Amino acid sequence: MSAPTIEQSYAVHRQETSPIDQFWAWFKENTDLLASFEDRGEQVVEEVETYLKAVHEDLTFELGQDDDGTFEFVISADGVRRVFPEVTKLAKCAPTIEGWRVTAFRPRRDLKVAVRFMDQELKGDHIWYAIEYDDEVPVLCLLIDGMTEENSRQMIAASFVLLDMALGEYDVATKFGVIEHYPLPPQPKENGLKPFQMLPSDVDMQFRTVLH
Repeated sequence: MSAPTIEQSYAVHRQETSPIDQFWAWFKENTDLLASFEDRGEQVVEEVETYLKAVHEDLTFELGQDDDGTFEFVISADGVRRVFPEVTKLAKCAPTIEGWRVTAFRPRRDLKVAVRFMDQELKGDHIWYAIEYDDEVPVLCLLIDGMTEENSRQMIAASFVLLDMALGEYDVATKFGVIEHYPLPPQPKENGLKPFQMLPSDVDMQFRTVLH
């Protein structure tokens, strides 16, 4: 007798439990598969999405592993704020699984990387910033070294990846009303701009002050 397909297995679960319960039941039963994401990436993505999209069609995920061997499963709304409650709800229902950590929203990451988008490469060192307020609405201005009219689309896309890494998905979507992009002017420090590496601590300090 052949093993059930993904669709058949999902149909059985669906008859018995809610989509969230189905997802975590499947997750607990398939941690070995999930841990092999580097070697079986396509299969892992297909199977996770079968259950994840049943919870909400706009949910996404990331898989990683810490230096100590702990695996991390990140539940993401891909920056779409209306989906944030779905991320929170799914993460709160996560069971405790030895060797695994479930994280709601893409977290802050090390900025010592380069992001390539099409033929453009961007590093945190290439970005400066300013935080301004327009009628009490926080505006984040990112000024990018080497950005031109011709490559602005690629540079802006790459800068959003770095911004997610700097602040995490939740803070990027909730802390600022507007995010603007400009070419970097000469002598940025003299123009009151700050290097991108200072942004996480600056945001934490500024918004803690505003809230209190």
